[in-house]
Amino acid sequence: MKITIAYMEQWERDEVIKLLEPILKGAKVRENHTQKPYKHTYITLKKGRKDE
Repeated sequence: MKITIAYMEQWERDEVIKLLEPILKGAKVRENHTQKPYKHTYITLKKGRKDE
């Protein structure tokens, strides 16, 4: 699963990350700030993850 977060202020990203924290273990997180005015964070979750 891939998740994209588009935001303008850092606190907006932080709030979303806080909500997603339980599923982010082992996820790959990449940031891109070249597409102004928005900043982007891309999250890729590992395949085959099973909920406990």
